[in-house]
Amino acid sequence: MRIAIIVRSLKIGGMERVAISLAEAFASNSHESHLIYFKNKKNTLTPEKDVYLHHFNLDRFMHLTIFGFFYDLFFRIFNIFLRKSYPYFKGLFTSQIFKHKFHKLEKEFGKFDLIIVRGQGTLELIFQNSDPRIVLVSENIFSYGTMNKLIKNIQIKSLYHNRNIVGVSNGVVQNFQQLSKDINTQPKKLIKITNPINPKQIETLSNKYIPNVKEPFILSVGRIVPAKNIPLLVSAYSHVKHHYNIPHKLVIIGIGSDLPSVQRKIEELSLEENVILVGQISNPFPWMKHADLFILSSKFEGLGMVLLEALACQTKVVATKSTGGVTDIMKDELAPYLAEQTPESLGEKIASTLLDTSKSIDYKKHLLAFKPVTIINQYINAFVVTDTPS
Repeated sequence: MRIAIIVRSLKIGGMERVAISLAEAFASNSHESHLIYFKNKKNTLTPEKDVYLHHFNLDRFMHLTIFGFFYDLFFRIFNIFLRKSYPYFKGLFTSQIFKHKFHKLEKEFGKFDLIIVRGQGTLELIFQNSDPRIVLVSENIFSYGTMNKLIKNIQIKSLYHNRNIVGVSNGVVQNFQQLSKDINTQPKKLIKITNPINPKQIETLSNKYIPNVKEPFILSVGRIVPAKNIPLLVSAYSHVKHHYNIPHKLVIIGIGSDLPSVQRKIEELSLEENVILVGQISNPFPWMKHADLFILSSKFEGLGMVLLEALACQTKVVATKSTGGVTDIMKDELAPYLAEQTPESLGEKIASTLLDTSKSIDYKKHLLAFKPVTIINQYINAFVVTDTPS
């Protein structure tokens, strides 16, 4: 089969890494796999093998004409008066560019059997394309935020009404079910298909280098944004240092808008010598492999792929109880490693996990449901219409 996977960009991030993994999974199982991205950013990821890679620069094509340039400028200014309206009006234009580019791609390679669009930001750019082969994959919990009610209703219905939607966890599916009731809109199909993970590939990447740190350490990896709640982790780490005097450093890998808050919390708790801010790196898996513990402190998560990646590195994990898909992973023997959203609860869970070396975890068992071949077969069985003989 010929499969297209579409993502907004290939910047270093969890959603982008999963898009590549899915494209590689289709290719590895004898399907013709194409990965399409829109925005060309620095520090990007690329598929390793057998995946056709296409860059549709929608912004550039939009600005090639005088009409497109002034259309974009007008609605950027209009957005000042009607906040959050710009993505909708931009999508009206870029959808037409995408249709043209995708039509040319099909003329070159042939008709696609399935088109997988990953993330709301990606769909916003092509939402006027109502092709029944399109499946939207929602990675996160949808939040209304401060969006204008009129724009909110228009945007949600234009994006999700009568669409094939995949939620990557039970929490995401439930969120969409509630959304359908709130906005009076109905998806064409709504099912759960989780994200794939390739343990062998992660094992290979985890052996690429040895982290340059002498002391034992515990680890956090991800975007440093308010939803990830890294200041809570720093406070929990302070609790552990104060009550248990552990020798571990806290290593934080990532960048993002909440970094100043994290730095202030580190200074407030006098942890400058104990917390290592690594920044953004393309291959964090050696850090995961050598960490004594991986911690996810998020307020909400669509799934929590970093937990699976840590488990693939055979590293123990602790996570906070949160809205979304964390409990899809942290179940059975991993359930006791869930903490409340307080420094004391998370700190005690970190300490007890580090100090109790008697418990062993069957890491492979927790990764079985996320095997790539299982995931791609679920997509094909759910959404590819095959011709039946008459």
